[in-house]
Amino acid sequence: MKDIGVNLSAGDEENLLIGSTASIGGSFERLEKIDAVLRALQESGEAVIHSESEILVLEGEEGRVWSGKDVYYSVETEGTAGTTSNLEIIELGAGIKVTPQYIGEGKIKVDLEAQLKNLEDDNETLPVVISRDTNSSVTLKEKEPLFIAGVNTTKTSEIRNKLLEKNQDSATVKLDEESQLVIFLEAERKSPQESPLVVKLKSGDIKVSPSPIRKTTTEYQFGLGAWYGTVIIPEYQTTPQFWYGLEVKVQSGENFGLYGQLLKASDKNLWLGKVSLEYAVHTDEDTPETINLGIGLKGFWGDVQESAFVAYVKDIRQVEENLLTFFSIGLQFSENESLYFASLGVSYIENEWVLEAEAKYQWNNRASNWTLCIEGKYRLADKTYLVAGYRDNISGSPIEPFDDFDFRGLYVGVTFLF
Repeated sequence: MKDIGVNLSAGDEENLLIGSTASIGGSFERLEKIDAVLRALQESGEAVIHSESEILVLEGEEGRVWSGKDVYYSVETEGTAGTTSNLEIIELGAGIKVTPQYIGEGKIKVDLEAQLKNLEDDNETLPVVISRDTNSSVTLKEKEPLFIAGVNTTKTSEIRNKLLEKNQDSATVKLDEESQLVIFLEAERKSPQESPLVVKLKSGDIKVSPSPIRKTTTEYQFGLGAWYGTVIIPEYQTTPQFWYGLEVKVQSGENFGLYGQLLKASDKNLWLGKVSLEYAVHTDEDTPETINLGIGLKGFWGDVQESAFVAYVKDIRQVEENLLTFFSIGLQFSENESLYFASLGVSYIENEWVLEAEAKYQWNNRASNWTLCIEGKYRLADKTYLVAGYRDNISGSPIEPFDDFDFRGLYVGVTFLF
């Protein structure tokens, strides 16, 4: 295994290792480069690739990968009714159980349980199964593979020179054949739209039994934030100022989501609140698409009293691994006014970045306009995000009060989650 940068220390006859790193010319690089070396070794007869697999596991849940075979043994039992014979199955091979948890900064902590089962001597009438279990925990960088387990096996064979086999003094030569079983692990986060892609297999002799990916628990997320931007309210204020407040997100199972935000102007008696409730309808597993049905309320309190309700349908589709598109259509209404809207947007996610752009058309019986919003979010540290964006009307005039509840022009902010 030195050809791929893996050095296994010699120990017992079979030594199971967890957590050792490997490298090719320094840092451990993408699995594609490792794969190329392994396939070259396989073509030369120096290595065998037993199986390759990919599984999708919900964070905090357990997934299992097993490669091996089932061996059948006949077990005879003597009783008063005579001798009965039953087939017993022994599962032989190697596998791992993984429990992933994202810890921020592009790192994923994986709890590992590796297991190896083989026969001590398959020539014996009664099989003796050697089983080894190892528990460990490793931290992976996303998309950077890590060598996590190896097994050293040494077999000694005796051979005699055929040309001298009639010679009683011919020497017996002992050959030690050493082989190593190596497992590589690569972790990567997937968006909720990719969750139907439970497992992909590339080999025929592997059993995969990942845990169910359906969420049944309720998750809570809170955050504190500060923003600097302009909220334009006619006859009140139009200058930029600081806003600070609280954000909350509650996700119940796979379908229900509650999102809220409460902001306070830094030098005015003015509060801005937004809350929405969404129900997600997941479509066919072969199409990574989600339809969200939502209702919401937003309004001002303090020196200004304004509010509006909204009801909408939002279709979200994953077109590429890191690219989502979404289309929304809905209705907003206040005490004296109603408004229809339709919007089209795109969201791009890459490591620490999230970039989103949305164009919205609004209309009613007296006015219409187009609004453009571009926003970027960057993760500065674990649970700390920097936000910057631009929102304004690109055609038509603002429609009150519906355009009063969002920042206008350039704005920046920072959020701290806990």
